[in-house]
Parts: sequence; structure tokens; C-alpha cells
Amino acid sequence: MEPKKKTNWVVGCLAVFLGGGLFVGIVGALVGGGSKNTPSTPTATPYKPDPNLKTLISGLTASRDQYGGVIVTANAALPDGTEVMINFGPVANQKAFGQAKVKVSGGRLVSPAFTNKNVPWPSGTYQAAFFCRFDAAWQTPAVRAITGEGGVNLPKAALKSQDPDLPASAQTRFEMDVKLKVELDKEKAATGSPEEAAAIAKVKAARLTLPGGQGKSHDTVGVAVKTFASAGSFISDSLKWSAEKQDGLWIVTFSFLDRGLNGNSDTPSKAQWSFNSKTGEVKYLDKNAKNLSWTPSY
Repeated sequence: MEPKKKTNWVVGCLAVFLGGGLFVGIVGALVGGGSKNTPSTPTATPYKPDPNLKTLISGLTASRDQYGGVIVTANAALPDGTEVMINFGPVANQKAFGQAKVKVSGGRLVSPAFTNKNVPWPSGTYQAAFFCRFDAAWQTPAVRAITGEGGVNLPKAALKSQDPDLPASAQTRFEMDVKLKVELDKEKAATGSPEEAAAIAKVKAARLTLPGGQGKSHDTVGVAVKTFASAGSFISDSLKWSAEKQDGLWIVTFSFLDRGLNGNSDTPSKAQWSFNSKTGEVKYLDKNAKNLSWTPSY
């Protein structure tokens, strides 16, 4: 399925899924809109780095805004106001990276929303890279007064020397260059029995047929759910599958947080399917599951 055409289909069906509220903001992003990042004013929090730190970046997360754009957030053991370049994109395609310069505020880095030419990145594993130097071209006098010119006051184990050929005592120019991998739209692992996990796997692998001439879905349920997740339909860290047996059938539930009309809601929602372990039959049980069970073949 071609990404552009598939995205157009997602936009077309958003108005009907979950009453239309959950997807209102997505259309705007796919026609050129998106969230904006307003740099925060540096705070006056005293900066006292641990001299034994081996990395200045930790706690990396990647979440989506209401348009499907990816927001990178991380802890930064750097003075507030430090400017850091963030690159984000697929691990396998270094040329497709989005880039933004962001200031540390309250010990945190929060990027603007990254997209692939205004189209949401699909679910999967990505790389976030954090780079900065500590000279006048990068940092303000106030920041350099804390880090030292060239970063000489920072933990050396967390930095790279710009002059590695010089003796350690002569190295006075350093840079931060951190590359980390992050999973986008990662589903929370089921904590049940092997039988429950098997029932979930069967539902996610099913390709269902819808009435009214729509026919069989091009994708499996699991892939369809990922497609909706990549469009920013759900709060991305809320996705969870579970299963329980009722009256001889497995009831498989996909739980998520509905973004709602304002794009910032956290309304708990769910979609449910049944799985008959004797016949192998999978059925959707509600409107949410029906909409998450079908994608077109174009």
C-alpha cells in the first residue's frame, strides 16, 4: 500500500471513527498544519552537574501530537538555555531526518513535532540524535559562563573532544553527540498467560471482511491499528492489548486513550473482538473494533 494513498484513506475515514471527535486535528496537519514549539524562557535553576556522568541525555520518549507529528522529549543535564540540535528519523535512512534546534528548559528538551513532509511517521523504531557545542557560535555568554568555554566545566566522560589528537591536558574544545533509539507507538506488553497472548496474536493477525461492498481488509487488524496510531489517533503511550475467556470465547480488548475534540483528551476507550479457538474465527464486537479491522486495498 502506497503511503500517500493510505494516508489519504486514513483522513477520509477519520470523521466516522469514534464519532469524528478523535481525529479532528489530523486533517489540518496533513494539509500543511502542525504543532509549533515556542522556546521556553530559561529558568534560574542552579546547574550542578555530576562529574561522573557518562551521558548528558536520558529519559528519552517519543509521543505524538493530535496531528500525528512526533514530539521528542528527554532529560538534559545541561544549564537552562543551552541550545541543542535534535535530529529525528528512521534508523535505516539517515537522509530522512527532521531537524530542530531546541533550548534546555527546566532540565528538559522538548522538540517541535517532526513529520515526514507533513505526513506522520509510521510506527516503528527511530533514532533521536542530540548535538551541541559550547562555543560562541552555539551558546550565549550566560550559558558558557556555566559550561566553560568549549565545555571545559562539563563531565568529560559525557563529551567528545574536538581535538582528540592533542594530549588530554591540551584538549579544551568539546561537543555533545548522543544518538539513541526509541520505539514509536510501542504497545504495552500483555501480562497474561500464554493462552491469552495467543488469542491476542490471532486477532492481530486476522484480515476481516466488512459488509456493504467493502470486502476483505487489505491489512491485518494489528497493522490497521498501527496505521491509525501513526496518524495520531491515540495517546501514543496508552496502547494496550488484553484478553479474557468468556463463555468459551476469547474476548480480546485493545485499550487506548481517545484524544477527543480538543486533541488533548485522555478519555479511556476500547475496541473488542472475539476469537473462537476451536474454529479460528475472529469477529469484531463494537464500532471501534469494526473501524480498526479494515483498510482499503489501494
